[in-house]
Amino acid sequence: MSQVSKISIKAILIGLIVDIVGSLTVGTLLGIILGVALASQSKSRADFNTLLAQSVLSPGFLLASLIVGLGFTFLGSFVAARIAKRAALIHSGIVGVSAFILGALFLSKEYPLWYIVASLLLTVPSALLGGIAARK
Repeated sequence: MSQVSKISIKAILIGLIVDIVGSLTVGTLLGIILGVALASQSKSRADFNTLLAQSVLSPGFLLASLIVGLGFTFLGSFVAARIAKRAALIHSGIVGVSAFILGALFLSKEYPLWYIVASLLLTVPSALLGGIAARK
């Protein structure tokens, strides 16, 4: 059986959906929590906007976002490998490369260089770890 015939498009698509929807959902929740916390500290709308802009680019918030994103890439790749029930590293690798491409296309250039580099460089390894975990 060739490597191409071992690929399950359904597994890959479901894995990507888990990654994207999970990352966006938890990222949105983190943003809401941050917004509520900042609203209680703000004296005016302008003050709130300034605090929000500073906070979403703070190292702590970016690190939390990075961990969440990589965690969902791991989970999405794990799910893809489990659904496929074969060629775990191929499926997880495809999910990882797809997530890398989406990240490269849509990652804001406003983020610090360390965040952009870490996000892109750690995406595929995170996905492959999900595939390794699915094999066990």
